[in-house]
Amino acid sequence: MILKENIMNLCGLTFGVSASGIQIIIHAAFIHRVTSVVFCGIPAIKLFFLLLVFMLCINPLNAQIGGVADKEGEMILSFEDEADLNRLESENTYLRLGNQGVGATDGYTAMWATFKKSEKSFFKYDFIKEKQEADTGKFESISFDISNQSPLSQELIISVKITETDSGKEREVVKKIAFAVKKSQKFTLEFKDSDGNKVNGMLKEFNITAENIKKDALFYIDNLRLK
Repeated sequence: MILKENIMNLCGLTFGVSASGIQIIIHAAFIHRVTSVVFCGIPAIKLFFLLLVFMLCINPLNAQIGGVADKEGEMILSFEDEADLNRLESENTYLRLGNQGVGATDGYTAMWATFKKSEKSFFKYDFIKEKQEADTGKFESISFDISNQSPLSQELIISVKITETDSGKEREVVKKIAFAVKKSQKFTLEFKDSDGNKVNGMLKEFNITAENIKKDALFYIDNLRLK
């Protein structure tokens, strides 16, 4: 909690840290557009810490960046920033960052995806468009945290498209699942065909689709990862 408050302050007017002989004072005078910075007694080994603080300042609520490995796998979208929403394409689906702490399983925010009343609504992540190379030979699955906030159980179609290494043909791995009301869970889609064989190739697209929605359905979705 202290770290979070310090980071937020750093992005505002002032920031102060005093630990192990380190004192950092940053004062921004916006009226004169002048910023004075004073560093007192920083050992060389502590410069890395200072750099880390500034990196977090650039995006204070996002400690996990798309395509960066963490203990759970390789993060694609952490939904800690509006920029993650801009990397998704959608149709008949309203996407937004939720209120802080609501629906988030790791971090501060989750995506709130509302599948609108329609015959078909979806959102997708295009690996090719985002210039993110993801070889299924290095991963076993794609996963995300999800919670159905609509009043009824809702079926979703989870799929990935893969350009097969040997043939160059496009393969699709698909799974339909009904999500119970108000139940939070981690969903995992393995890169296997209907016979249970691994599909090796480059990921092309990830898609979540809802069909024949009779009433708008809200889902909390967080932490899209390759594992």
